[in-house]
Amino acid sequence: MAVFFLMLYVAANAQENGWVKVELFDNPYTPFYNKEYLSVISNNRVNKYPVTNVFDGNFKTCWVIGDTVHKLSSIYIMVPKELDANNLILNIMAGYGKSSSLFLANSRPRMLNVSVLVGFTPPGYVSEVSVTSFLFEYPKQFKFNLEDVSAIQSFKLSLLKDSLDHFFQNAFNRHKEDFADILKGKTQEKLTCFIVLKLGFEGFYPGTRYKDVCVSEIYLNNRFVHKSGYLARNILDVSIKNDNELIAKYSDGVEKTIIKREDLTFTNVDISSNKQWAILYYVLNDEVGEGSRTEELHSLINLRTFEVVDDAFQKQTGLSPSFIYFSDESSEVLVTDFSGEVELL
Repeated sequence: MAVFFLMLYVAANAQENGWVKVELFDNPYTPFYNKEYLSVISNNRVNKYPVTNVFDGNFKTCWVIGDTVHKLSSIYIMVPKELDANNLILNIMAGYGKSSSLFLANSRPRMLNVSVLVGFTPPGYVSEVSVTSFLFEYPKQFKFNLEDVSAIQSFKLSLLKDSLDHFFQNAFNRHKEDFADILKGKTQEKLTCFIVLKLGFEGFYPGTRYKDVCVSEIYLNNRFVHKSGYLARNILDVSIKNDNELIAKYSDGVEKTIIKREDLTFTNVDISSNKQWAILYYVLNDEVGEGSRTEELHSLINLRTFEVVDDAFQKQTGLSPSFIYFSDESSEVLVTDFSGEVELL
């Protein structure tokens, strides 16, 4: 009981001085906080379109962030530590992406506001489902207009990590007396500072049928989400034919052409463990039929749709697909260019 009242005392003092206390909930993608989600789980309610849908890598689910009458919801998401804060990319699918008809029937947010916060979790402020964190808002905000399109929209965020670290240290020093009791002698240097993005929404594009305002996906540049499809079902393998044709081989003996290019010479192909992605290795031809094998390049192919997704991959992740490989040491489907890893969904 004494610990509980100490937490309330610390939280009250900290919030008076500009700190924000939030419960960051565990999630397979990244910890997050949403006020409505806290209410739902606290009261054992069921939400058909919960905020967790934006992290599932599936355009066919969505989070209803509100309606066209009331104020729209917001969400805090922790930036994974492996990402470079100087080169963040925020990806969002605004609207209900399950189908073109449902996209138009439901409303879509018109504007995205991004606030940047830095913070820490005191020792002992961890439960089985969440961590209690104290955040301080950085004086830099972003405002993005969302196009009314059924597609991923990507926004670059340059946060200047050194500046954020310096800002956190100054903010903590100004108010460290608020946290003295709970830190138990732990010095400032031992505290781990992390970055949180607060995403808020304004305005809407009206739906033709429903007032619900929807968002299907939110993720950063350590993840790549692309369209689903049926073409990868029952694929056994992929192979190269005649140096310029990529073939999918199916369990029933059928073969289908994935891609054929007269201006390229295919040299090798790798397929992901779940057989939904392929990396094609190739070289450019100086002239049709004459291979110039001086530089081998790579392309990422979505086997569910037979699409080359190089442009979308680079836009969402900031990595060139020309030098990516499948990462072997994970149960997830990851690609790496040895400067960072990206999960494919």
